[in-house]
Formats: sequence, structure tokens, C-alpha cells
Amino acid sequence: MQCKKVQKSLRSDYLDGEINPGEKRDIVEHLGQCLECRSVEKELQAQRMFFQEAKRPQPPDHVWQNIRN
Repeated sequence: MQCKKVQKSLRSDYLDGEINPGEKRDIVEHLGQCLECRSVEKELQAQRMFFQEAKRPQPPDHVWQNIRN
């Protein structure tokens, strides 16, 4: 598998687990051999964790009151 295709899959379906088993196997095999793509995967996972752990700001109560009205 080519790095360009692997990195495209890493940025889209792979980390979300929305990839077919055959393609996943190919990507895992490629990652086992390619330092550059493993580095991209690690960076994307770190970014993903950062955003998952980020707190969402809550709107002030008056905003909810305006919505209710």
C-alpha cells in the first residue's frame, strides 16, 4: 500500500473504525513497516485525544432562557 493512500485513510476512516477489514489489515501491515506513516498515525491520535478531552463551553443561563421564550 502506498503512503499517500494510507495517510488519507488515517485522516478519514481508519481512526474512526469505519474501514473494511481487508483495508484495515493492509494499513496495519503498512504501519508495521513505515516509520513515516506510524508518525502520522501517532500525531493524528494525539490530536484526536486533545479534541475529545476538550471541554465544551456552556452557554450562559440567559441564552437558554431566550431559547425557551
